Amino acid sequence: MAASRKAAKKGSPRSTAKAKAAGRTGGSARDASASARVKQAWERTLAGIAAAETELVESALARFNIPTRREIQELTRKVDELSRKIDRIAR
Repeated sequence: MAASRKAAKKGSPRSTAKAKAAGRTGGSARDASASARVKQAWERTLAGIAAAETELVESALARFNIPTRREIQELTRKVDELSRKIDRIAR
């Protein structure tokens, strides 16, 4: 009987399962907080990588004199605007 008490005190699988079931694992709030901080840090890192990647791609496109998607969209908008003006004048 004394051996089973010692095993329970040392964190045997049986005592750990009981403690988890009873919600007495301790540190679960700390674990959630640490997990949230790690997730936020990871998201900031990914955002920084994405920004650096965009900058590198745009720089390479500029060196080869290739317009970016944003520049093409702006030019398309201007061409559409001019086409509407020409259509109004032609009427």
